[in-house]
Amino acid sequence: MKTGKSGSVPVTFAVEYNFSKHIASGIRFHYRAYTKDNLEGLTHLNWAGVTNDYIAAGQVYLRYKFNVLNKDHKRNIRMEEYLPNPALDLAKANTDRINRLDSALNKLAEKVDNQGVKLDSMANTLCNDGPDTDGDGVPDCRDKEPTTPSNTVVDFWGKPLGCIEPCLPVPGTKPSVNIDDIPAVYFDFDQIGLDNDALITIRKVSAKMKADTTLVVEIRGYCDYMGNTPYNELLSIRRSNRVKAEMVKVWGINPERIITNGKGKVVEPRSKYQPNRRCDFFFNR
Repeated sequence: MKTGKSGSVPVTFAVEYNFSKHIASGIRFHYRAYTKDNLEGLTHLNWAGVTNDYIAAGQVYLRYKFNVLNKDHKRNIRMEEYLPNPALDLAKANTDRINRLDSALNKLAEKVDNQGVKLDSMANTLCNDGPDTDGDGVPDCRDKEPTTPSNTVVDFWGKPLGCIEPCLPVPGTKPSVNIDDIPAVYFDFDQIGLDNDALITIRKVSAKMKADTTLVVEIRGYCDYMGNTPYNELLSIRRSNRVKAEMVKVWGINPERIITNGKGKVVEPRSKYQPNRRCDFFFNR
């Protein structure tokens, strides 16, 4: 251009309406302004008082969009579909996290189920209920010697331990363990109180427990033959619990190291006999 360079400012406005996925109609208005008034090079065409040239155009058009059945045309997609949605991204991330947690929980559930099978098996082995054919205080479900004679002192599995005074040894048997020289705790008739001799015995037992922290002790309570069986069973466990309470409260022995057990009344001899009203101590590791 003879008179130098010119600048241009274009402005476009368009509105389009979709009749279907394929067909749309619209109008467009375009305006372009220039910073010179002699772009065409003919000064006689210049309007008086007008310093800029401009070009304006209006259009009405029809648009046809191909392949929209296979893939949406961008002009058919709404803005919220076209732009990424942070909420959907967050939901997807949480879904993935939930799926991972669900997988971890399923693995944990399998481990718990396996442990449950083991516990059920252990419970069957260490059962503490059911019939006791030989009356030794060990239920038949874990009694390894179900024909033990009456008044035989037995272990957890129903095996004879031998004799603890004043009981006599079972004929034809030998003691299977060494019985400690700690005497039993004796009670008055129909009582659970502790006299001085009983307190001395409990002190010795507690000292033994403190000296060896790996020991546990079972306290077995007995009653004489007087009275009915249910009452004596309750009285025997009350006696063993009374001894345990003394060891825990006075001597500070951990209660988890003490097992109490009530054996009810001693069948023989059938008399009001103090040596039968007692608690024996059985130690183990």
